[in-house]
Parts: sequence; C-alpha cells; structure tokens
Amino acid sequence: MTAHGAEITAEDVELALQTVERVAGEGSEPAELWDDADEPEWRESLEDLSERLRAALW
Repeated sequence: MTAHGAEITAEDVELALQTVERVAGEGSEPAELWDDADEPEWRESLEDLSERLRAALW
C-alpha cells in the first residue's frame, strides 16, 4: 500500500491481524471449508500473511 502512497498505521495492521486470526480460527466457516477440502496451502498462505503483517509493525 505504501507503494501507492497510502499510509498504513499500526492500528491498521492490528486490525488486519485480528481479521486473519478470525478467518483461520476455530469455528470459522472458511476455515472449516478449507480444512474439509484438505488444502493445507491456504493455512500456509494465511501464516505468511500474518508474518508479513507482524513485520510491518517493527
């Protein structure tokens, strides 16, 4: 986003991390559907996103 001139705040990053956690969390319909489909790549993708978001905080 910064490449496009938008400022990302720590609050934005925290909100994004919370959202990723909700999507991947227990009881999440998307998580259940992906787990049922036996597609581990989606979790890896979310973990990668979380790592990049955390790195943006530092």
